[in-house]
Amino acid sequence: LKKLAVFASGSGSNAKISVIIFLTSDIEVVLISTNKRDAFIVKRANKLNIPVYIFTKYELNNFVDLHKK
Repeated sequence: LKKLAVFASGSGSNAKISVIIFLTSDIEVVLISTNKRDAFIVKRANKLNIPVYIFTKYELNNFVDLHKK
């Protein structure tokens, strides 16, 4: 089983479609990441029981620090 993290910033309709498609494959979406705390994708991920990580602009620009978390 392959694991996939999805980055999204808006409503998450593309991310949701990806999750649904991957339900029938050997790929599992294990994380949704976004830089917008109020993005609708957060609600979609919660409904699908997928963990959400909300990152800051600093973390995005300093990816070396982000991957250590």
